Order: sequence, then structure tokens, then C-alpha cells
Amino acid sequence: MTLTDGTYRLGPSTARLLIKTGRAVLGRRAGHYLTIEATRWSGEAVVVVGDPDKSSVSVTAETGSMGIREEVGGLKPLADADRVEASAGPR
Repeated sequence: MTLTDGTYRLGPSTARLLIKTGRAVLGRRAGHYLTIEATRWSGEAVVVVGDPDKSSVSVTAETGSMGIREEVGGLKPLADADRVEASAGPR
């Protein structure tokens, strides 16, 4: 696919929005790498082929639509209660 200059609408019908987390230094042994997916989101990509510095992407996601799709690492697997809390976001 060749991109041309323009504004492109993005959303669940055109792509997936995945958020990948890392682990902090203090919690790197106990923490998990998570892949979180948002199912309700929208975005816009502005493409300027001749000047990439003028290109941009913006995304808005509903936090209630986010869920953990994959976990890697950690001392033990996430419990169901931890998954629900992590998917719900900060309080």
C-alpha cells in the first residue's frame, strides 16, 4: 500500500489498538509485560509524504474497553481479580 498525503480515519474496523507495558526497575522481577487491547477507540493520521515531521497520529480510547490480552513474565500468573483490576485502570 502506498500512502499519499491526506487525513486518514482510524478505528476498530481498520486496525487494532494495542498497548504494551514494561516493568519498572524495582518491580522487574515480580512485574509482568502486558499487552492491553482497546476495543472502542478512534484516531486520525495526517500524512505529509514529502515532510514526515508534519505528519501526526492522534488516538482516543475508551478506558472501559481495555482488556489484558497477553501477559509475560512475573513471579506468578495474574489472578482473575488482578486482571479485572488492571483492565479497569487506575482508581
